Amino acid sequence: MANPDCNIMKYNLSQLLLNPTGSSQVYTVDQIEVIEDEIEINLGMKINMTRTHQGIWAQIDGNVAFYDTCSRCLEKFKYVSNIFCEEEYYSIYDVEVTSKASYGFIIDQDHMIDLSELVRQSAIVSTGIKALCKESCKGLCDECGSNLNVDSCDCVENRIDPRWSGLAELTKNKINI
Repeated sequence: MANPDCNIMKYNLSQLLLNPTGSSQVYTVDQIEVIEDEIEINLGMKINMTRTHQGIWAQIDGNVAFYDTCSRCLEKFKYVSNIFCEEEYYSIYDVEVTSKASYGFIIDQDHMIDLSELVRQSAIVSTGIKALCKESCKGLCDECGSNLNVDSCDCVENRIDPRWSGLAELTKNKINI
């Protein structure tokens, strides 16, 4: 079932909330949406909503793409990742779970939930600590700053840090002996 709302990450769950516990509804994302100018929801994302006794259990499985900066060459690149996330959304009208709702995601007064934040957090977690445009990225030349993936530089390959020059002399002497 496609989401009839204009924002593809917002869902009206009033009908599902009327159903008994265990009832579920499956949605598929059939268009692309950008969240916060950085994360792109791709086609074919599956969203399963299940009624619980306290609210709605949301499960999301699909691909997201986002833009990051390579930590070696500092170029922007598009990173595609598969995410699977699940979270319970609590109704703000249920007195028992009001305290739990303050710690997590809620179903608003119009029976709407917005999955954007859940998808955003899952996409960020799916990235590595060090973003790389490609595994073989050569980075920047530490002398002239040119991107070694694009340009080659004329900087000397055998640069020796002056702090290590004494050690270089020892290795030369050892070879000559």
